[in-house]
Amino acid sequence: MTPTLQLQAFEWRNEYETGLPEIDRQHRQMVRLINELNAAMQLGKGRDVLGSILDRLAAYTVTHFQTEEGLMTAANWTGFVDHQRKHRKLVSEVSNLQSSFKLGRVSITIETMDFLKRWLHTHILEEDMTFTKSLTSPK
Repeated sequence: MTPTLQLQAFEWRNEYETGLPEIDRQHRQMVRLINELNAAMQLGKGRDVLGSILDRLAAYTVTHFQTEEGLMTAANWTGFVDHQRKHRKLVSEVSNLQSSFKLGRVSITIETMDFLKRWLHTHILEEDMTFTKSLTSPK
């Protein structure tokens, strides 16, 4: 029996809604990119296709973090420094993944996809909800 392909790695759920339309739109785009990468991996697409998707995900993550940090700065949010540190750590991890992939040291695997899914899930539900609630709650 042939194993069933799981092309969609990450399913958007209502609990991911932050109440900030731009942040939610960007999170949805990150979900789409993770799912696109997962589908390409599951379908056995070539390294050039996987690398292109990984590059787009990495670049979009940086853009997303810049948006978040701009909102945090504008709101003078007290947790900014810690949140920014977490952003820098993830950008470094993704950059290392990109470099290792380009050098042929790693492949996009189910474990890679699990890392990306866990990270985005945690990023939205634990880290972003903290700051977005402070921005959307009545003063």
